[in-house]
Amino acid sequence: MKQLLITIAALVLVGCGESQKEVLFSEAKPEPPKAEATDISIHQAAFDGDIEAVKNLLNSGTEVNIKEEDGKSPLQCASYSGHKEVVKLLITKGANVNTKDDKGWSPLHNATGEGKKEVVQLLITKGAKVNAKTNSGFTSLDVAIVSKNKEIFEILLKHGGKTREELKAAGN
Repeated sequence: MKQLLITIAALVLVGCGESQKEVLFSEAKPEPPKAEATDISIHQAAFDGDIEAVKNLLNSGTEVNIKEEDGKSPLQCASYSGHKEVVKLLITKGANVNTKDDKGWSPLHNATGEGKKEVVQLLITKGAKVNAKTNSGFTSLDVAIVSKNKEIFEILLKHGGKTREELKAAGN
């Protein structure tokens, strides 16, 4: 088997022209291609942080608040991945900062759960409801506790964040 692989490798190299050998052994790494608006969904572009694709899709008429099958919006995808500039762009273009997916998770819940501090701060300054609850009743502060993220916990607390137990005790 080993001899067969060596023979195949030798045939491939011998069969290559000089220009092909240069490409095979070149140390230069090409830049990854950027997605065209037609090649990718706005959700995937937002998740990937491909701001140019997001801009192209929005400019070509894609709805900023369009939802996937599970109810996620492009803003939720960008928040989950922590792409602050994409989050800013989507909000500027009219994205709902308090949208929820089918499980009741908001962009703030997503950013909190993934430890995306800068996105958490941005969402709060843009009007995200700090005490919004998921379908299971969890607030972003609950998510920060479960995630053991002290920095985000303190940010949420500073902005009036409460746990679901605190809200329940207060009659909310």
